[in-house]
Amino acid sequence: MNELARSSEYAERIERTKDTSILGMSSASQQIGDICSLYRTSIRDVVIFPQTNDEECRAYRKKQMRRRSMAESPRPEHALDKKDSLWEEARSFQNIVEYMNEGLGVIDALGNFVYVNKRFAEMLEYTVDEMVEKKITTFMDDANKRIVEDNIGRRKKGESSQYELEWLSKRGYRVPTIVSGAPILDSEGRHSGSFAVITDISHRRRAEKALQDNERFLSSVFASIQDGISVLATDLTIMRVNTTMEKWYSHAMPLVGTKCFAAYHGRSSPCDKCPTKRALETGQPAYEPVPLTGPGGAFRGWLDLYSFPLYDYQTGKLTGVIEYVRDVTSQRAAEEGFRSSKELLEKTFQSQRDSIFIITAEMMPKILDCNRSTAGMFGYSHDEMVGKPFRMLLTDDYSARVLGLKIAETLDEQGFTQISDMPMRRKDGSSFNAEYSAGSLKNEKSEVIGYVTVIRDITEQKRAEAVLRAQRDLGVELSADVEHNETMRILVETAMEISGMDCGALYIVNKDTLSLDLVFQKGLSPEFVEPVSHFEPHTPPARFVMQGVPVYTKYPDSSHPVDKAVAREGLKAFASIPLRHEGLIVAALNLASHTQDSVPDRAREALESIAAQIAGVIAHVEADQSLRQSETRLRGILSALHETMVIVFGSDAAYLSVWAPPDLIKRYGVQLKQEDHYELDHLLSPQEAKQMLAQVQNVFAHGESIRDTYFVQLPNGGFWQDTTLSPVWDQKGMVTAVVGFIRDITDLKRVERQLTTTKDRSLLYLDVMSHDIRNQLQVILGSTTLLLERADDVITTRLLEEAVEAAQKCARLILKVKTTEDLLSAPLAVQSLHDAVQKCIIAIRESHPDVRIHSELLTSEAPVRSDEFLEHLIWNVVENAFEHNPNDLKDIWIALRENDDGYEVSVADNGVGIPDKVKVTLFDMNRRFGGVGLHQSRQIVDKYGGRIRVLDRVQGDPHQGAEFRIWLPKALIIPQDQTY
Repeated sequence: MNELARSSEYAERIERTKDTSILGMSSASQQIGDICSLYRTSIRDVVIFPQTNDEECRAYRKKQMRRRSMAESPRPEHALDKKDSLWEEARSFQNIVEYMNEGLGVIDALGNFVYVNKRFAEMLEYTVDEMVEKKITTFMDDANKRIVEDNIGRRKKGESSQYELEWLSKRGYRVPTIVSGAPILDSEGRHSGSFAVITDISHRRRAEKALQDNERFLSSVFASIQDGISVLATDLTIMRVNTTMEKWYSHAMPLVGTKCFAAYHGRSSPCDKCPTKRALETGQPAYEPVPLTGPGGAFRGWLDLYSFPLYDYQTGKLTGVIEYVRDVTSQRAAEEGFRSSKELLEKTFQSQRDSIFIITAEMMPKILDCNRSTAGMFGYSHDEMVGKPFRMLLTDDYSARVLGLKIAETLDEQGFTQISDMPMRRKDGSSFNAEYSAGSLKNEKSEVIGYVTVIRDITEQKRAEAVLRAQRDLGVELSADVEHNETMRILVETAMEISGMDCGALYIVNKDTLSLDLVFQKGLSPEFVEPVSHFEPHTPPARFVMQGVPVYTKYPDSSHPVDKAVAREGLKAFASIPLRHEGLIVAALNLASHTQDSVPDRAREALESIAAQIAGVIAHVEADQSLRQSETRLRGILSALHETMVIVFGSDAAYLSVWAPPDLIKRYGVQLKQEDHYELDHLLSPQEAKQMLAQVQNVFAHGESIRDTYFVQLPNGGFWQDTTLSPVWDQKGMVTAVVGFIRDITDLKRVERQLTTTKDRSLLYLDVMSHDIRNQLQVILGSTTLLLERADDVITTRLLEEAVEAAQKCARLILKVKTTEDLLSAPLAVQSLHDAVQKCIIAIRESHPDVRIHSELLTSEAPVRSDEFLEHLIWNVVENAFEHNPNDLKDIWIALRENDDGYEVSVADNGVGIPDKVKVTLFDMNRRFGGVGLHQSRQIVDKYGGRIRVLDRVQGDPHQGAEFRIWLPKALIIPQDQTY
């Protein structure tokens, strides 16, 4: 009975808090957001004021803000002028989260704890400070990390959730909990973090096991239990009740066989928040406080309803639910009163982050009591400090007697004293600076019987003050326009001052080679500097820097090798701080000391805290220097563009700068000065200027270059200009500017018109020849053929035959010229040279059986960029080989082979050959020897980017036939599944 009661009581507390957390999740999220927004700080920085008047609250808050002004970012002054209701709301909310029986944690958008209450820290056996600013996943294993990451993803979508999670305590024990989480949204509704109520369910799990082990025992004492018990089927039908339930609901008898919601609540459907339904759906125990009603639904009190699922012992199937019901009407009233009283008395003492002691008023005071924060600050447990002399917390230089005298001397009329900087000692012997405040405790006779002392660790505050002073001094020094070397000197000297080291060096990382180059040093001898002024990327110093982890060591006890230079220099303590900017290591700050044996912890923290600022300064200085060098190179390049104007457009499509050679400026007839702002109307007509501005805006919008041609109309005529507008991208992939290149193409246009005229004239001649002249040839050929049929003598017949043959040759010549009419406009594509040669060989063998072909094709593909005239090219050369061969047996040798970056086709014959002096001018159009085939071949080869030449088939003997060699470049073939 006692075991069941204890288990049920604990389950009662768990389920009550869990559901309260769920119901209040939305409003709590809003309050947390409001408080964080007001103070611009985490929840743990919200000050809980003692029970004093509002003026004292505001005064105390202002004092707290002044103390933190050097360590924290400034808060808006209007937060101090909020209405008292907002202060009361923040204070009340802080009291709730500090004293609630469950854990509470708040994480930022990156998953770091920004606040945990003491109950949460106790669950995991940590202190609050040990958990704050740590990743939430630090405190769990991999399986539970995935659960947390999944639920954090739901928070980013604005969803709340409740789930079970196992944490790892400080000693490595598993702590099962129920996490009820909700998102925190900023003023614009964006996710800025999450908070959750954490319920320790260790005891509940043990209770559930105990219930399972004692199931038979519980059934035997079923009737003797004074609390109510109901056994329900899965359809919520009451199967069994004890006498207590029959007594409470005697007005609804009989209970067995009816639905629970009808018998107990007079409803026609299940309750909205029914723990029994949840137990059936989840298979887990559930809890819900429900009203105890009488006849007609009259309210009679409150019941704690616990629903436990029933499983079949053999099959494990869910068969029903046991409802355990306790009348907590009087208990609720008592607990509420007790809770209010306790919170009122304990909120100031136990909720503060500062250590609070109650000590006696003796000259050698003793500790009477202390709050939880003292354990984390001093390392002693509560029992180790209570009853012990207060001097155990003081350093040897600050005895308890001196403290007692100091307190007595500094007490004001209200019995309050404050010592701004007092050394304190921890259990491990280490010391720290603290701010000491004390107020007297008086009895009813106004006699001082003790003191309430508040001790605040100001170590971080003093370190932050030192860093802020250094940052301020660094900012002042660098605010002026200083040279590169002077900037490096200021950075090194500032770091030396913060760390207390007597020598330092600054290395810049070469972004191309990743080597280290010394740019400034102080306090080191020239003999030492010379061998360490440059480190290649493979050397240990460079590798350590590129790892991005600070290195602190000492000589000669370091694990690193100590060379003779270091030994001669007498260095002891050493620090190397990699300086990272935007994720990249840009420099390394090395500091050393000839006197100190190690780098103090405070110096390490200070150096690492300003490392980002120093890296930012270095990156800015290096970028500025690189920009100046680039500008110099760019001006040199622009000076070489004699006929090009360069215009830079800003994001508003207005000029940022203009560069143009003097000759081009004169053509516009306006006075343009370098790097000035102008209107496009100075350069273009209003219509063309509007068109260009539209194109500039299009480049900004789509990030694609645009090219266009404009005519500039001037009083003395005008000229044509070609304009290319290209985007300029920043590191984030955004178009920040548009560069326009304007080039005078008047001469190019003039040549283009001349070429167009020439082309039109050539096409006219070709059309006349292929149409008009060819038609007349047909008439001549037909008439001559008729005359040939009527000829009756040999001479007339021979003359007419020669006339017919000449007319036919003219027709063939016209047809061949007409064939390549579209040579210049035909598009290029990848084709097989092997296939073209093979087709020509087949065609010759079929049409000219008297020609013997000897082929040697040494490559099977031979892809080249060509058009529809590739086969015509090969045919022209082969046809030339047998048409001008007078031998009865005509032999032609055709070969295809790979040659350098292309393919070579050779066509040789056994004809009479070509004299050497004819070879030189064979392809010269001005010295054409008749026919167009070879000249067409030359034009086709030129279009393909190849070459053609003629040689002797037998070297040195032009009378044994000629050899033509055609070379075409290889075509790049891109696989179909690959994109460039």
